[in-house]
Amino acid sequence: MKDRIKDMSIYLTVIIFCFYFMPILIRDTGSAMFVLLLLIPLVIMIDGFVFGMKKGFDIIFPIVVGLLFIPTVFIYYNSSSWPYSIIFGGISLVASFIGARFYKK
Repeated sequence: MKDRIKDMSIYLTVIIFCFYFMPILIRDTGSAMFVLLLLIPLVIMIDGFVFGMKKGFDIIFPIVVGLLFIPTVFIYYNSSSWPYSIIFGGISLVASFIGARFYKK
């Protein structure tokens, strides 16, 4: 398990940066919608796809992505945004699955 997380560390660092530093860009409702509905999902999709291409499919990756978002609900958002953790985990799941189709051992 430790090696699996180590293999994911670069990709999870991108996600952590995305979740914890992109909300600083939020100034009003419009920018919040842009960040939450477009910018963060796009980064997750690209990151998950590249992870799948480089490392193959690993179900732990999207679970960790979803879990990493939960603390941001209490830091930046309100309680109505917790479902985004499931949505972002799902985006990561699909993207890494598609990327794994191009994985070469």
